[in-house]
Amino acid sequence: DNSFVCNICSESFTCSSNLTDHKREHSNSKRYACDICGKTFSRRYAVCEHKRLHSGERPFQCDRCGKRFTFASDLTKHRRSLHGTVKPYSCAECGKEMSTGREVADHKRLHQGGNTCPICGKVFTRLHNMKEHVRGTHEGYKSFPCPYCDKRFVYSGSLRLHKRLH
Repeated sequence: DNSFVCNICSESFTCSSNLTDHKREHSNSKRYACDICGKTFSRRYAVCEHKRLHSGERPFQCDRCGKRFTFASDLTKHRRSLHGTVKPYSCAECGKEMSTGREVADHKRLHQGGNTCPICGKVFTRLHNMKEHVRGTHEGYKSFPCPYCDKRFVYSGSLRLHKRLH
């Protein structure tokens, strides 16, 4: 039973200490910075996890299909959605079932109108995703360069897929 709910984004947690840690993400108390890109975090371990995005390290492997993941939470989500694990979370408003509490919190934002791109009208569950979309798609800003060739990408995920070609 997830009885500790964030009053800012509605994400729920099973213990109060996880909720307390989560609330730091909403505050300005981000004391730890990535020495590669400068992104800041409120928890030290989050910087270590974040650095995997730069290194390409994927330490978590699915025991059923062998696919590897950067974060344990991504592996859990993969197992739930791809390998038939029951989706334990559901939207109270529409009943849609989801694999994680984070997905429910994102989904709720869509019921509240989401974050709409002012240029093309595309709707995003998270504000930073909409801003990244505007900068990359509409303003042409590509902040992820390939270390092996001259190509640049709007999204880090696109760069990761591209690097597999090399």
